[in-house]
Amino acid sequence: ENASDAFQKATRFFGPFSMFLLLTMSIFFSSGYLLQGIAEEKQNRVIEVIWASVDPMELLLGKIIGLGAAGLLQVALYAGMLLLPAVTVFALFQVSGAGLILSLVYFILGYLLFAGLMAGTGILGNSPQESGQLSAFWTLLSMVPMFVIAPISEAPNSWLARGLSWFPITAPVTMLLRISTGHIPWVDVGISIVVLLVSIYVAVKGAAKMFRAAALMFGKRPGLGEILRWLREA
Repeated sequence: ENASDAFQKATRFFGPFSMFLLLTMSIFFSSGYLLQGIAEEKQNRVIEVIWASVDPMELLLGKIIGLGAAGLLQVALYAGMLLLPAVTVFALFQVSGAGLILSLVYFILGYLLFAGLMAGTGILGNSPQESGQLSAFWTLLSMVPMFVIAPISEAPNSWLARGLSWFPITAPVTMLLRISTGHIPWVDVGISIVVLLVSIYVAVKGAAKMFRAAALMFGKRPGLGEILRWLREA
């Protein structure tokens, strides 16, 4: 009986936690795919061909949707071949409907936020390698919840977990982790979603300004003062 209880407890944890890992990896793979595409187009000067007839915001949104969808499809194929069968056999049915819906919401919000941040960063570099180095800041900052995964898993409604849920860069990963480990107060869900929506708007709008100013710059990387000046411009 004890062995049966332990197995049931393991299956209740493994299903949601596997979904957390899959969706978290998908966010960064897809936004990284977007970053790579933008950096390569700038390096090859393909972006100059379409720049004359496309508004920066339209160009950015098109890339977020197009390149992001391609990245998401690639991740979905890998997940289907490698991870989904194992999750399905072991514990997929232990994932609640509400948890699944919330996880997908945070996956979409997380992708949109990091797509905006990666796009703004990708246009600054003169090569995919340089853009990747610049974007490492966002990746490292967003992965802070993974370094404190033990205390968050043990107390998903602690002030540490809630604080990371209200900070936009760490909110997607933290909320996906909290959903996989316990019940989340709806007030935390509401606050984190509002914070993420505002942050997505700011990130995409800022990235569009970066596109307008930096897309045709080659040979030198703009300094922090120049970047801040671009962001302040209407």
